[in-house]
Amino acid sequence: MFLWDVAAPAGTNYRMLGQLLAATGNLYRDETTGHGLVLVLPDGTTRRVGKGRQLAPLIVDRVRMQVVKDGKLVRELPAAEHLNAMLYTKAFLEQFLPVDEVTNVFFYARRFQPLQPGYNDHGPGSRIVYLRQPCEVSEFLDTINLFLAAMPFASNADRTNAVAAALTVRLRREWCGEKPLVLITATQSHAGKTTVGDFIRSLPIHLAPTGDIQNRTSPIGNPRLEFLPRNRNRIEAEFNGMIQKWLKAGSPLDEDVVYPMTPWARTIGGILKVNGFTDFLANYGTRKSNDDPIRAALSILGAATPGEALRPREWAKLAVEQGLARTLFSVNELHGIVKKGF
Repeated sequence: MFLWDVAAPAGTNYRMLGQLLAATGNLYRDETTGHGLVLVLPDGTTRRVGKGRQLAPLIVDRVRMQVVKDGKLVRELPAAEHLNAMLYTKAFLEQFLPVDEVTNVFFYARRFQPLQPGYNDHGPGSRIVYLRQPCEVSEFLDTINLFLAAMPFASNADRTNAVAAALTVRLRREWCGEKPLVLITATQSHAGKTTVGDFIRSLPIHLAPTGDIQNRTSPIGNPRLEFLPRNRNRIEAEFNGMIQKWLKAGSPLDEDVVYPMTPWARTIGGILKVNGFTDFLANYGTRKSNDDPIRAALSILGAATPGEALRPREWAKLAVEQGLARTLFSVNELHGIVKKGF
């Protein structure tokens, strides 16, 4: 039984109650706002506790306490002003582990440390609660290679860059401000750009399907709706295995790769080389030249509607009005736009 003594300093009561609440588990100090708590529920969802009325039921459910004055019972809970004040004071909040993020998506924290189940402390900005089981490690790349073989990449460099982009997602806490965007292009609509995006979760990745896309039969079934959902955990284990294999090899860098973001390129290139992938960024010069008009057109569109969030149909209409349709859309997409009266 915790006795909240009205005559005691507020900080003392706040500190003692915080210690008792923290010991019950699943409550963390919210570092994203600098005040309040984060409650992690059994189903993996989270609930922010930022007001006294949200804190009160947690105290009732988790701590046996009474508020006393001169040794006599006054009430069962602290007054509302104390409940609100506690959520902003160091005396109370410092009893809880700080958290920056709660996630059920596996990735590597800083310094290439894989997330472990539960609380991960990798320093300010990287205090992470990971809600899944440990990610498995696979020594083989069978599932990844099956997917890659089913996609119509324009070149081996595009194939390797897709793997590089997926590795970058899992290592996204590295190279702050020095990672490229992922640029996926195709010669035809419905070639698989969204599917490759799902696999990955500006690297140039170009798809060049041949024949009738609508009648094309995939050897792995529907890559996006069947293969990727069914093999998500296996693919994750294989990417994890790639990174672990590189770490065990001494984390060698690719000193030959040429790219503006050098630390990122040499690290990802090293991981790819250790795992047998070649031609990383070999298409960089070609795609850069081809995609410069696209960058210019996107800049014009952005300048035409600063600060506005438009729907795809509205962007398409604006592109036509600005004379950018031939730059941004394929012939098939242009036909569709014309049919819609733009």
